[in-house]
Amino acid sequence: MKNRVLFSNMLAITFCLIANLYAQTPTGQIVGHVTDPDGASVPQADLTLNSIDTGFERKASTNEAGFYTVPLLPVGRYRISVLKSGFRTVGESDITLNVNQTLTLDFNLTLGQTTQTVEVTGESPLLQSETSELGSVIDQRSVISLPLNGRNFTQLLTLTPGATPISTSQGSSLGVDDGSSIALPGSGFSNPSIHGQQNRSSMYLLDGILNTDFRTTTYTVLPIIDAVQEFKVQSHNDQAQYGSVLGGIVNLVSQSGTNSYHGSAWEFLRNNFFNARNPFSDAQSSGPAAFRQNEFGVSFGGPIRIPKVYNGTNKTFFFFAYEGWRYRSPTNSLSVVPTSAELSGDFSKSIYTHQIFNPFSNYSPFAGNVIPANLINKQVQSYLQTYFDQPNYSSATFNSINLASQANDSNSYNGRLDQKLGEKDNLWFRWSEMDGSTTQHPTRSVSGFTTVAAKNAGGGLTHVFSPNLVLDVRGGYDSRPFLFGSTPVAGLGPMQTEGFTQLNTLGPVAVNLSGPYGGSGISNSAVRGNPNYSATGNLTWVAGNHTVNFGSSWITQSRVQSGNSQAYTFADAQTAAPGQIGTTGNSLASALLGLPSQAGFQLNNDINYDISSWAVYAQDEWKLTPRITLNVGLRYDKFNQPSLNQGMNNGFDFSTGNWLIGGGKLPPDCNTKGVAPCIPGNGLTDVPFSNHIVVDPNPVRGPNPVNDNWGP
Repeated sequence: MKNRVLFSNMLAITFCLIANLYAQTPTGQIVGHVTDPDGASVPQADLTLNSIDTGFERKASTNEAGFYTVPLLPVGRYRISVLKSGFRTVGESDITLNVNQTLTLDFNLTLGQTTQTVEVTGESPLLQSETSELGSVIDQRSVISLPLNGRNFTQLLTLTPGATPISTSQGSSLGVDDGSSIALPGSGFSNPSIHGQQNRSSMYLLDGILNTDFRTTTYTVLPIIDAVQEFKVQSHNDQAQYGSVLGGIVNLVSQSGTNSYHGSAWEFLRNNFFNARNPFSDAQSSGPAAFRQNEFGVSFGGPIRIPKVYNGTNKTFFFFAYEGWRYRSPTNSLSVVPTSAELSGDFSKSIYTHQIFNPFSNYSPFAGNVIPANLINKQVQSYLQTYFDQPNYSSATFNSINLASQANDSNSYNGRLDQKLGEKDNLWFRWSEMDGSTTQHPTRSVSGFTTVAAKNAGGGLTHVFSPNLVLDVRGGYDSRPFLFGSTPVAGLGPMQTEGFTQLNTLGPVAVNLSGPYGGSGISNSAVRGNPNYSATGNLTWVAGNHTVNFGSSWITQSRVQSGNSQAYTFADAQTAAPGQIGTTGNSLASALLGLPSQAGFQLNNDINYDISSWAVYAQDEWKLTPRITLNVGLRYDKFNQPSLNQGMNNGFDFSTGNWLIGGGKLPPDCNTKGVAPCIPGNGLTDVPFSNHIVVDPNPVRGPNPVNDNWGP
């Protein structure tokens, strides 16, 4: 039941989030108005833009009203020149175009020969007057220069107006698991709320490719700082192409190669030689516990040149970056573990001073707080002696300290290739990967592991049909599959000897005790993942005073989860006096008597589902006057019904009071089949109120598709 509730919650969250369809591109555009000395518009003036770093060139011309638009430009530094017969050539150099920016550059021409050049210098306007969107750009200098603990770019998100560092989603903590954000342990991290919206409503893009893990609503792959050119946090989107994102959109642009070779190398070091002694965990040590943290990497990019074979100047560029970290620290945890006296039944000197009672003798108190040997379950006793830690620490409240070293390693790679195909086409491809692994020791007797191979890959093509018609298409894939589990140092041989069964199918047995004790820390291997596929297309058409954008987007998000398990939980209540639960009883005593409060078995615990959706839009930016721009758009979003594995989505029908079972049919009764999955006994006939347990006519029990989502 617990897994089905969690599954339903995840499905509901995912269906809400996938509504945040996007059609963004990590590009910008330059617009403006060209006039003569009297302020009259200059039609048919020729404009040429050149990238300072790559030699990329784009041409445009003004319309009859003197307006021009150069859409879908890669971000970076440009120089621009304006040429018109009878006027001096006007140029402006070192213009910086940021991601998702509409930059306005107006030019006033003076009479003269075109061979004469007037160089204009100035700063970009502080107010973006062409659109009503709100957003802040964090440029490359800020990304690289500002101190970041753990080199995590999300710390910069709080520099943007409207970003509040309040994290409420599952990705609010750091860790190597599918409910956390992957980062260097102890590093700085932020998954903020944007303009008061839940941070589950935000979205991360990398080069216009989805880079969002929908379960945690944080990034899938942590970008390498030196491989980030810039990023923008957009928080107010009134254009049809931006969809229905309620929160913010974090749009990162990766670094690309230029016509000059450039690179960097770094190493950041921390270790216990710089640390003070911890007065608690190091109380019985002469110095601080061993600690090592190294974060290092290199980056390099430029044109592809092969002497006497190929010269990629102005055509072919590459950029590669690698970053890794190695983290070692002691677990440094204090706990209470069973003593040899307790495991023999003697609780007279326990740290946990609760009186224990005999449930086999009308809950009479055990004399001297000692369980007679003939009542002790030998199977459980042997398990506890083998798989639980023994005391190694002395204090009034704890008797065990775990100083086992825990490791967290990561290797990240980022490679990008840009290719100019003739005068009208530009192609790019990028691969980003983050391979992480951890080794942890929940107890001194157990070794846990987690591995992840997060990936984000994508590519795109920009085609210029004419200076007034430009197409940009891109698509990609992102995923971060996890494999995790924990195995006992003693192996499974003793467990099998003790009489525990189905170890090959359900996995090792886990035993959990309530406080102050803990659990064995043993778990079977399990798989989790949320792969995504996405694609977008944007066509920009400049017609007179109109800049019309047409586009579409498609995304499919999946959930993959599998794992088997068997576990027993013991509580104080089974050895507590009736009416005194909470002040009497001991979970360890309950375990020695073989009285679990709960037992759980999961076989073929697989969850698989897919949700896909797509959108189309049209947007017109109509330049009515040099000072007035009218933006009009229409968007249609369609959300398909999720494709679920049958039988996993069950729930309550509030309209009828029935409990609905997905999958199209019920499993047989256990008396007939004999093995799981089956309904205990004779099936529903042995279940009270079984007339309210019915099979849902919809086998998948997923949310209905949405077909009427229009928006201006």
